[in-house]
Order: sequence, then structure tokens, then C-alpha cells
Amino acid sequence: MLGRLDLLVNHSDNFNLGVIKISTAIDDMTTLLTSADPEMVIRALSALPVWNDNNFQVVGRVHTILLALGESADFTNGCAQLGTPGVAEKLGDAKAKASAAKVLEKWAECTGFGFILSNCNSS
Repeated sequence: MLGRLDLLVNHSDNFNLGVIKISTAIDDMTTLLTSADPEMVIRALSALPVWNDNNFQVVGRVHTILLALGESADFTNGCAQLGTPGVAEKLGDAKAKASAAKVLEKWAECTGFGFILSNCNSS
């Protein structure tokens, strides 16, 4: 019984360590927002496993970054085209729905509602 408990504790510690590593990577991305091209940041985020992450805290932080990118003057249709399918996928998640909707709404202000709709299913 004690062996199973140790296994459970170790698994929990490994999970928490993984969440911390992803959160640290996202924090590092946030510092890049002021100087990096939005398309580069979106491409870097898409290389991380955050699009399919089930942790709502990690997804919320990613959506905060994407929302800030949408407010950037350098945000283009190409940026929205890269990120829209991943963000639209989170509209079905109860905990991430609000932040995903805010991102898509901001991007629609920049690129047009029809453009965002046309790219929602292009994954």
C-alpha cells in the first residue's frame, strides 16, 4: 500500500513539475511580447504542447498572451490564420471558453469576423 502511495505522490510531483515548466515557458514568452513579431510568437506557441493542454490555468495564460498580440500594431491576417484553429478548439472547453472567446473577438476586430470564421475549421 505504501508503494502505491509513493507512486501517486511521485506522479503528482511530476505533473506539477510539468505544469511549472510550461508556465515558465509561457512567462518567458510574455517578456518577448514587447519586442518580437506576433507571428513569431504564435509560431513558437504552436510548437509547444499548449494548444492541446488540458490545464485551464496554462490555457488561460496562453490566451492572455494571444490577446496581447491582437492588440499589437504588427498583428496581421497571417497571425490570426495561424492561431485561430487552436483557439477555436478551446471554445468547447467550459473553463477556457471565456478567454478563447475574448481572443477571437479581439482578432475579429483586427482582421474581420468573416476571416476568423473562415479559419476556425482549417486545422
